[in-house]
Amino acid sequence: MERIVIAIGRQFGSGGREIAKRVAEELGIEYVDKELLTLAAEESGISEEAIRRADERPVNPLSYASVQYPIQAQAGFYDLSASGAMLDDKIFQVQADIIRKLSETRSCVIVGRCADYIVQDKSHCFSVFLHATMPWRVRRIARLYELEQEEAKKQIVKFDKKRAAYYSFYTGQRWGDASHYDLAINVSSIGVEGAAKVIVAYARDFHGVEG
Repeated sequence: MERIVIAIGRQFGSGGREIAKRVAEELGIEYVDKELLTLAAEESGISEEAIRRADERPVNPLSYASVQYPIQAQAGFYDLSASGAMLDDKIFQVQADIIRKLSETRSCVIVGRCADYIVQDKSHCFSVFLHATMPWRVRRIARLYELEQEEAKKQIVKFDKKRAAYYSFYTGQRWGDASHYDLAINVSSIGVEGAAKVIVAYARDFHGVEG
């Protein structure tokens, strides 16, 4: 099978991780999400806990007054003396570097972390954005985390803002803008299983994946 990399962005509560796992299993390729944190810690020498705290969290632009974005990761360069906001910057760099290395060596599904932007110039990669209506996401999050619906909605708004700020800061693009993705799927219309089937069909029909 030719190498294929699928980068999945997702609204909170849209079923992104479950869909990504289904796609990876159906195609017989790797699923990459939290493993990136461990790989980033091993690669950079930065503690996994520090990387976990910085993972896809919003940034304060005032802390980066002299930095030009969108940023490009510098392979192999990680300044471990950095702290605070600049440490977040280094963590993004090391994760971006790892995503590039993964895309060059194996077939996989990567969730979040601006992966669609990082691998956009590679012909064997394609990107997906998963979204769903607020009522559908509220019901899903309330069920999964045993929350009242009002609290579930607050969590959705919080995490969507967090992901949007992170993505916009590091890419200079608008998170969730369909024009930046190969596929944009409304999961509330076709369900988690249906969304996974659409992605698998796209991989097979347009990228020649045989898995």
